[in-house]
Amino acid sequence: MDNIGKVLRQARIDQGMTIDDLQKKTRIQKRYLIAIENGDFDQLPGQFYVRAFIKQYGENVGIDTESYFKTVEKTEQSDDSVKQVKEEEEQTPSNLNAENRSSYLTRQQPENRWHSLIPQILVIAAVILVVFIVWLFYKRANPSPSGISEKGKVTSVKSSSVSQMRSSKSTSSKKASSSKSSVVSQSKSVSSSKSSEKEPTQSVALKSQSGSNYTFEITGLKASGNKLILSAVNSNAWDKVIVDGATLYSGLLSAGQSTTVSLPDGAQIITMTLGATANSKVTINDQIVDFSAITTPGVSNLTFNIVKK
Repeated sequence: MDNIGKVLRQARIDQGMTIDDLQKKTRIQKRYLIAIENGDFDQLPGQFYVRAFIKQYGENVGIDTESYFKTVEKTEQSDDSVKQVKEEEEQTPSNLNAENRSSYLTRQQPENRWHSLIPQILVIAAVILVVFIVWLFYKRANPSPSGISEKGKVTSVKSSSVSQMRSSKSTSSKKASSSKSSVVSQSKSVSSSKSSEKEPTQSVALKSQSGSNYTFEITGLKASGNKLILSAVNSNAWDKVIVDGATLYSGLLSAGQSTTVSLPDGAQIITMTLGATANSKVTINDQIVDFSAITTPGVSNLTFNIVKK
């Protein structure tokens, strides 16, 4: 996949563009652009950004990256198929030595192995039957002494067994009750500790302003599942959202229309361009961003730095 970096770099040079020029057009950090050209995709923030950054790079230098991705996917699928076939061939009996092949054949023929054991099983069963018959004749020839019947012995054994079972049940019941009490106590302790932990409170505050450029700071953002909602209040508004250099939304919203942008986990910088600031509303996780300090009614650039504490 590193060949695409060479293709993109050559296209940039052919158009007379420098890395700095491309950074201004794509808003992708310079080090990420250099990593793409060198094929060092591990330097990018994540797999999500690899395709997004390459696509945006290609759009700005006139390269169709989608057809390239399709070709790469087909090649990878073909390589995976060849690898699987080789692994299956390595497990076949033809690749086993003489000793392992014998073991393999034995495992493959369990029915034959059981057939060979049948004579031994029959001999053992016959011996057991003979021993039982001898014992039966012996018991009949030698009745129990002192007039104690076998029935009485069985009754005594049963009574002893019942007594032991009752004692065992009583002990088990006490242990179960103690264990249950311990589990309930631990559960209450865990619930108490969880309730004492407070979830971080999200905060969005304006930190600086320079002309039509405004910088905000976001704290207390959730670890995942964060959403940003853009809304046009009274009339049409054109908006653009860029997260860590990748464009996630760009379009025109009609009056009363809104769009939701899912923020990637681990996002650091959100950049927005609002075509009609006075007519736009931005909501981050149900919190409406306060625009009361923004004096620019038209186009404004907003930068949100995400601070993790």
